[in-house]
Amino acid sequence: MAVIYEVLQKLLLGKAAENDKKTLVFTLGEEARKNIGNIGEDGQITMSLKMIENNRKNVHILFLNRLQYLFMYLMKLEADKDKFQYDNLILYGLDSLIAQYNTEDNAEDLNVEQIRLSNLIFNSIFKIKRKYEIDMLEFIPIDEGAQISLGLLKIEKYWKYVC
Repeated sequence: MAVIYEVLQKLLLGKAAENDKKTLVFTLGEEARKNIGNIGEDGQITMSLKMIENNRKNVHILFLNRLQYLFMYLMKLEADKDKFQYDNLILYGLDSLIAQYNTEDNAEDLNVEQIRLSNLIFNSIFKIKRKYEIDMLEFIPIDEGAQISLGLLKIEKYWKYVC
């Protein structure tokens, strides 16, 4: 959870904020929504006036609870060439949505359905990155040590290599 705090703080106070770079954060699933909602409350990030202004102007957070909604939104972003305005894309919590497609009890590796869905999402997002020359594309799992997160990291590395 600390990784998302660090990334958001960097976006709100760092060079991205100074250069007016726009960021879209996909917050995926209920746990990711709760973590983003608790940012100011648990003292991880103290919101200064500058951060609040940068947040409203440059950082847009989109909450999605279903993988289908994410895929539809990515397709819309890819098609709307004139309306795309972001320099950075962040996907936070993809691991939690992919985990919902676990059909086996105590399965440690990604199953075929999870791999297929992950490849669809990564293919779409890397097409968008290449098409619009996105500066930063980052995938932040909720649980970095979980097997599903490690499996997604391998798929992400593959798509980075391919694209």
